[in-house]
Amino acid sequence: MRWTIGFPAGGSTDTLVRIMAEWLQTRLGQTVLVENKSGAGSNIATEAVINAPPDGYTLAAVTSANAINATISKRTLTFDFLVHVPYRGSAPAITDLIGGQVQVMFDAMISTLPQIQSGKIRALAVTAATRSAMLPNVPAIAETVPGYEAIIWYGVGVPRGTPTDVVAKLNREINAGLTSTKMRSQLSELGSTPIIATPDEFWAFARSETEKWEKVIRQSGAKID
Repeated sequence: MRWTIGFPAGGSTDTLVRIMAEWLQTRLGQTVLVENKSGAGSNIATEAVINAPPDGYTLAAVTSANAINATISKRTLTFDFLVHVPYRGSAPAITDLIGGQVQVMFDAMISTLPQIQSGKIRALAVTAATRSAMLPNVPAIAETVPGYEAIIWYGVGVPRGTPTDVVAKLNREINAGLTSTKMRSQLSELGSTPIIATPDEFWAFARSETEKWEKVIRQSGAKID
């Protein structure tokens, strides 16, 4: 099996995929190769999976970036917010944040928590609706801006046309991993919360996130060059 990630090694998506890949290898008796294919905000990796045979042996790391990519297109930004500094993934961006090349960054707690705990970077706020149990003294933006919530989420996708029994088996084994004591402990230490869902429930969630970010992108006028 091949699991394609749209970001470099060392980032939050890569970390979660490798945890789950190890679980699936044991449960399915299949070697799971993790492939980092970064570029175009994860679109290159997504397209590679879409064009792969729909046999259940090629998986995509689906994230909130996919929901945003569904709307955003090429054009110069119509506003200046700090200045947007593009990176291929969070790992190189965090390196520059620590080094002082950039001053502010929004990123997943999975990538930033160790650096926050070591004092290398300072957490100003969390973008979830409420404070994180891992950082109880860090306020949520929603405490200042009521209703504010912007989360990074992760899921698994396969090419369209993959047999329903294969999808059901993958869903069953992934959910089993997310409910296992070992993996829940690993995710908790990373500041991540597992969500158990059926394929239809995840599809509905991804669609709602796509619609949410479409409104944000269109109202802000954000574009990419």
